[in-house]
Amino acid sequence: MKSKFNSQRLLEAIPGIITWIVLTSPLWAGILLPKAYGVFIILIVSYWVMKGIRFLVLFFYSYYRINQAKRIDWLKKLDEIKLEDGILDYKKLKFIVLLPFASEPKNVIESVIVSLKNQNIDTKQILILLATEARFPQGFEVANDLKREYEKYFGGFFINVHTLVEGEIAGKGSNANAAAKYMQGIIDENYDIEYTTILYTDSDSIYIPFAFSYFAYLFVQDKNRYSKFWSGAMNYMQNFWDLPFFSRILNSAFSFYNIPNIVLSETRFIQISSFFFSWKLFEEIGYSDCDIISDDYHIFYKALFKHFEKTKTEAMYMIIGSDACEGVGIQDTFKKQFRQIERWSWGIEDFPYCVRNTVATLKNRNISIKSKLYILLRVIPPFWNHQMWPISGIFIGISILAISIFTVTNSTSTFWLNLSNFVTISFSFATLTIIINLIASLLLRPNMPMRYTNLKGAKKYYEYGKLFILELLNWYLLPYYIFLLSGLPSLFSHTRLMLGKYIGFRLTEKK
Repeated sequence: MKSKFNSQRLLEAIPGIITWIVLTSPLWAGILLPKAYGVFIILIVSYWVMKGIRFLVLFFYSYYRINQAKRIDWLKKLDEIKLEDGILDYKKLKFIVLLPFASEPKNVIESVIVSLKNQNIDTKQILILLATEARFPQGFEVANDLKREYEKYFGGFFINVHTLVEGEIAGKGSNANAAAKYMQGIIDENYDIEYTTILYTDSDSIYIPFAFSYFAYLFVQDKNRYSKFWSGAMNYMQNFWDLPFFSRILNSAFSFYNIPNIVLSETRFIQISSFFFSWKLFEEIGYSDCDIISDDYHIFYKALFKHFEKTKTEAMYMIIGSDACEGVGIQDTFKKQFRQIERWSWGIEDFPYCVRNTVATLKNRNISIKSKLYILLRVIPPFWNHQMWPISGIFIGISILAISIFTVTNSTSTFWLNLSNFVTISFSFATLTIIINLIASLLLRPNMPMRYTNLKGAKKYYEYGKLFILELLNWYLLPYYIFLLSGLPSLFSHTRLMLGKYIGFRLTEKK
């Protein structure tokens, strides 16, 4: 047991060690190996510029596909499918909506239920499974109220109360695991597992009316339907107009990132927060784990090491609405946003699990070369992104300062002068990125509330002018927000995991 423990701790420490080596490199590499450090800066800056260009191109492509999908009558396309070999009859499908929640108020959960009620598919095919927590008894009351009001619209409405036991981490994973085990018995007795699917959703995700017919169209025709996931782009802007300006801008940037990311379904896209897949796959992988915080990524990895190259996350070109975390005032919102990003970046906790399973896969002679290469293709990029999370948010800023110092102290060196010019020119590209982010924000945000649109005369122009100036100012400050509310929280995650200071699940409170 001791060797296993040491092995686990070593693997947990590796991402944090790499992060700190890179972040402190200006202090040691810049002095001991200045030219090598300068070349490293060129490589890092070039990488981020190329990545930025790629994301800008993919954003416009993805947004084009999202608008295309809106114009398609997915229910009509379903009816036009010929029921040949290997194609399922969509009218026999059951959609179990697994919605874990804790202390969220009724209006938050109700918004999700209403969006499900408004689906253009027969809602009697939808089964609601509300997963509540025993330690929050008000959650059970909310679930019962919703059942009384909305049960008539669906094919079933179930409630499970989860009691935390030793060895479990309080959170979505353990709650969903208990609810899934409860639901499994109902499925075994009443439904055909081949036709049973699941929407694993956050408590505040809002779905467009054709979400289920869109998913059904993809699912019934897919030969690998029992080993795949389907998801859209998460958009954290439902409560945009209620947020402080820094949070509006930051969550606009997060939403912008999610849109081009769904295009990369073959290599990088892994479902987050809210997604569809088959219940058969959920059962095969043993549901969600009870001791994992980043349950969405972990569910993908469990499927990946079971089905190898058949495991993919396929893009659904649609927006899934969600709230950004919101506190009482600027300070409280800042604190909650920081903790949420720390929890998101805690996905690095899967590093030991993936290393062990990848090594075991590579050693297994019964597994094909194709499967082994696919495992590497699907494991390395996400962890590269996790590794670069604190580095991108902190290191580049530190390096720019270090280069300025080295340029001044080595004023006769053409190397440092040219490096300084290269970095300056490269990061002028960041201005274009911010402009595109702003355009994306305008496209994705909800309409202005009546407290603005109902204004008249001079007061209207004053308020609109103030909003315009404050928003531009905050977009200018976006790099600093990325540093404070992306770089630092992810650095905390890497460091805590490195030191064995586990964060536990932290609920993102919704209003």
